[in-house]
Amino acid sequence: MKNDITVAIFGDCGTHEICKEFEHVSAVGLLSWLSLASRRADFTNSTSIMDKTTYTDYVKRVLIQDINKTALDYLFKKKADYLIVDLNDNRMSVVRMINEDIYLTKYGYNKEYLPILHQVLRQVYSDQDVSTCYEIIDPVRIDISYFSKAIKNICKKIKGMYNDDEIILHMHFTVRSYLKNGKVEQFESSKTVLSPQVIGLMEKCYDIFLQNIPNCHVIKMPNNVVADSSHPLGLFPFHYHKSYYEYGNKAIQIISKKLPREEEILRLHKLRCEYTNIALYTN
Repeated sequence: MKNDITVAIFGDCGTHEICKEFEHVSAVGLLSWLSLASRRADFTNSTSIMDKTTYTDYVKRVLIQDINKTALDYLFKKKADYLIVDLNDNRMSVVRMINEDIYLTKYGYNKEYLPILHQVLRQVYSDQDVSTCYEIIDPVRIDISYFSKAIKNICKKIKGMYNDDEIILHMHFTVRSYLKNGKVEQFESSKTVLSPQVIGLMEKCYDIFLQNIPNCHVIKMPNNVVADSSHPLGLFPFHYHKSYYEYGNKAIQIISKKLPREEEILRLHKLRCEYTNIALYTN
């Protein structure tokens, strides 16, 4: 049975997982905030194009919302008790239209995504070679001022719908270790999401968010969290052992008690200390 708290989710799979015990009003993800804050182009047939892909219904929906810049409209269509946010999808590469303030979030592998992207772009750039209309940019190459402007813009819209005490920031990051057959092993250091530059970008994005919404609730990641080779979504530095999602669920329940903020912070700190123990993830 689900908890009677309702949540709206604006983030990645890690945030989705800690919210499984709560009723979802809406969920948005797989979205660079640079794209969300950029100008919309007239890609009118995006839905019919996306319907022909093999993506899941969720991925189809969020990619269409990314193209049409309607993700926040969907997110705010009905208010939940809490909006739970993470900014980790800002690690994803973006597609920028040459000489235009139009960004799209690049999803998945080039061989799957680029043919779909070209179909979308031909709606606007039909008279020229679409491959010359855009560039794919690694987010760590983008000046942080662009992220700052986008995050500030989106935070302003969030605060138009939710008060600070109705917003939960879920600060979680990639991990370097994973559990396999009862043993802790290490990811290859060459994985892009483990690079100091990507982790540094995520940290900066979280700092900017907190500058704009300083009084929100914050769920911080315990130390020694590991990924899990048996995770339903596969082995990845963001796919944690189930104990982490248990921790996140308990943190939301503490926040939902509406305690005085000092007491809430102390309880969250105690919970985080309890889960900062590698033994929890190897039993």
